[in-house]
Amino acid sequence: GLEPVEFSARAGARPFAGPPEAEKAIWLGRKDSNLRMEAPKAPALPLGDSPRADQQSTFELGANRAVAPEWAAEPLNRPGADDGRTSNHLIIRRVLQDLRVVGLDRAVAAPLCTRILADWGADVIKVEQPPGGDFSRGWDTFVEGQSSYFVLLNRGKRSLALDLKQPAARDALHRLLENSDVFVHNMTRRALTGLELEPERLLEKHPRLIVASIWGYGADGPFAAQKAYDMLIQGEVGLEATTGSQAEPARLGIPVADIGSGLYAALSILAAVYARSIDGKGRAVEVSLFETMLDWMAQPLAQWVNSGVHFKRNGLGHHLLIPYSAFKTRDGVLVNITCQQDSEWRSLCRVLRLEGLAEQGELATFAGRRGRRPEVEAAVAAVVGSLDAPDLESLLDGGAIAHGRVRAVEEVPEHPQVIARGLIQDTGFGRLVGPVVSEALPQRRPPRIGEHGAAILASLGYSSQEVAALLASGALTIS
Repeated sequence: GLEPVEFSARAGARPFAGPPEAEKAIWLGRKDSNLRMEAPKAPALPLGDSPRADQQSTFELGANRAVAPEWAAEPLNRPGADDGRTSNHLIIRRVLQDLRVVGLDRAVAAPLCTRILADWGADVIKVEQPPGGDFSRGWDTFVEGQSSYFVLLNRGKRSLALDLKQPAARDALHRLLENSDVFVHNMTRRALTGLELEPERLLEKHPRLIVASIWGYGADGPFAAQKAYDMLIQGEVGLEATTGSQAEPARLGIPVADIGSGLYAALSILAAVYARSIDGKGRAVEVSLFETMLDWMAQPLAQWVNSGVHFKRNGLGHHLLIPYSAFKTRDGVLVNITCQQDSEWRSLCRVLRLEGLAEQGELATFAGRRGRRPEVEAAVAAVVGSLDAPDLESLLDGGAIAHGRVRAVEEVPEHPQVIARGLIQDTGFGRLVGPVVSEALPQRRPPRIGEHGAAILASLGYSSQEVAALLASGALTIS
């Protein structure tokens, strides 16, 4: 059901950066195939704005321009894949290519949100406060002298360094927003008010703009003004109380509140872009670290508020499912063994030769096994401890029992699946994971602070003299 389809360029757009014959088309070919200009027939509903009268054949996503950056025609190779395949399609016209996103973002949550959009081809402009910019730049120097957090969360973006305390810098920001589709921030309400950048004020000035706010605890409420870092949020929603051993709680080892909020914000933005394609209106969307983690804690909270039941922490064990824990093999390998169905328990008993337990009716259900957890786990541990890891894994595979090793971080780069899928890449600016989403761009280096300021302002109509004046006043910094 595919046939060649042309997409017209918008007035004033920069020439497409792909091969000349692909200038007005989508390439859905494979790396080793001939160039094919194909796209699905007549989409039922465009993902972007409704076409204007003079652009009825234009498939639009962004509000103001269809400019293809220089990387738009790069292939979608996933380096390291042993068969040389690409990841999904090669798409010259990237999924979010026409979307311009401005991020007043720092640390983790908002930069992750905008990086996801950048991975799909959006033109993401990171607005940073000089002289230091995003403070995550200084968190470590683990990736070729740069911060591992900053490199991973800001690849593929452009940087504009503006001192937003100065009116001239705020004017430049508003000119940028007038030519953009999305504004993302994770600033406090107080900071936004001081800069006159509150969501309602922005929508009044830029009615087609999508304003995405990532708050700590939410826009209002008794905790709204509190600082909200990942560890604090994990504690406040009860996540730390459910994690760790019976002796003490623990924080999850990665910033899940930030990561989850960044993902939810990206999803909310895509939904808002779709809604604007129907009604032509901008809107405010918001997520908070607290509410994101509350959503992730929904099951234990539902369990408590509806039944008054709360299970104790149990390390790597599960509070409901048994066996569902890590067991040490004779050669010292920790192996997670999980049974999510009673039939899997029976299979585990068969392959480990625990028929005596399988025959006990009380142990046939999860509820029965919960009452005799120490006995069940001790029986499994005794058999596992008599076997080396390869032999145990062979038995579990034969019984279709879910299992996996507890690996140290330093083991993961050599994981067979990582190698086979090429999931850690030599990027030219460090060995890094990703991108793992389908139809993403190849990794592009993160920007230096203010690196693209002159080009961005020139594209907004600033003269060289005006740029020079901004530099002289300190409103603009260019590296």
